Amino acid sequence: MLISCTGTTYFITLAIIGSTHDSEKRARFHAALPIRPAALAIVDVLFVALFQLGIILFWATHMLLQPGPVDSAILAGIFSGVAIAQSAIALMMINSHLRFLGEKMYRWLVYEFLLFAVLALAALQYAGVFMPVMRALLSQLKTFSGAVVMNLIWLGLSTLSVILFMRRKSYLA
Repeated sequence: MLISCTGTTYFITLAIIGSTHDSEKRARFHAALPIRPAALAIVDVLFVALFQLGIILFWATHMLLQPGPVDSAILAGIFSGVAIAQSAIALMMINSHLRFLGEKMYRWLVYEFLLFAVLALAALQYAGVFMPVMRALLSQLKTFSGAVVMNLIWLGLSTLSVILFMRRKSYLA
């Protein structure tokens, strides 16, 4: 319970920080810096990774102070949870970068994705297989192979975020 509360708090904090500080004026300021856009985009991703490292340190401290054994499922769950949070943040960053590409169809892409996700979950629920599918997914997240897959997904989304950041209109002007 404590892990999900801290993860949610960190996630909401990052969302608030990211949404209030991402504007066209800020992007043009970054474009004026004598730093390549790729380096700036990588720093953006590394900031999120460093921020998430705080969650890992918090959870590790909590596990050391809490009585009871620590097994591999707990550690894999922590690394999977952090990767899921980082992937969600990378999706928000991608959405932010798409806003600056100038095409209206890109602005609706995230809403279309959310609608598809809700419809898929509703279809699973209607078919009566929602809970078995969720149990299977959650059991995979408690393994190191699941943690590796989630971290690879995060790396892929972060790479896409860096590519989109470099193609923003503020850097092409």
